Amino acid sequence: MQLLIDFGNTRVKWATYEAGALQFGAGAVYSETDLNALFVHWWGELSTPDSIWCASVAAPACRQRLEEWCQSRWQQPVTFLTAVASQQGVTNAYAEPATLGSDRWAALIGARRLAAGNVAVIDCGSAITVDLLDADGVHQGGYIVPGLWMMQQCLQERTGRIAVPPAMPEQLTPGDSSASCISHGALRSVTALMDRLMRDLSAVGDNQCEWVITGGDAHHIQPYLEHACTRVPDLVLQGLACVAQGNE
Repeated sequence: MQLLIDFGNTRVKWATYEAGALQFGAGAVYSETDLNALFVHWWGELSTPDSIWCASVAAPACRQRLEEWCQSRWQQPVTFLTAVASQQGVTNAYAEPATLGSDRWAALIGARRLAAGNVAVIDCGSAITVDLLDADGVHQGGYIVPGLWMMQQCLQERTGRIAVPPAMPEQLTPGDSSASCISHGALRSVTALMDRLMRDLSAVGDNQCEWVITGGDAHHIQPYLEHACTRVPDLVLQGLACVAQGNE
């Protein structure tokens, strides 16, 4: 059994992979101080995994907590995924491959297994990333923009008279308070950008592109997109499973 962990900036998710089956475990928003309690709650009774794989963009201190906990509980190291030039049929577009986020790399590997042709991945986390992959598995590059929460936080922090906490938006209609104006504006900004990208990039070369959406805020954003896309909540974990199996 392999333990797979998607360790983002604000959320952590995990799954196990055994006998060809991916079993989703749980996910939660976290803070550094509550990580140990979260690990005990999730994995305190879990049998010792054969290996532990993690795609992480979390702070170094959070990664260290994970390593220390796994070493103390199971005497097992954590293998942190790093993007490389080529892996599992995916070729990296970056001149310095390791600078591509490991979560984006895992998502591309997962998407490659899901779609035979051109595919684009929208990952809706603290930042929203878009990555394009052609039918040969060659990464065509991508985009990074602030996510819903980050966009609102930035506006709040940079304006002296708007002192409202970020909220998760549920509508595109004009807001009737400062809080709703900001949250609705963030959602409209993100969906407008995604819709424009999906129109402009609906084909890679001469072939149509399949769109996949993932990440913690995907369910807030997908309902408002004009273009059809498939939601795959565990895409990063699926990619991690592919890498883990390839390294057995």
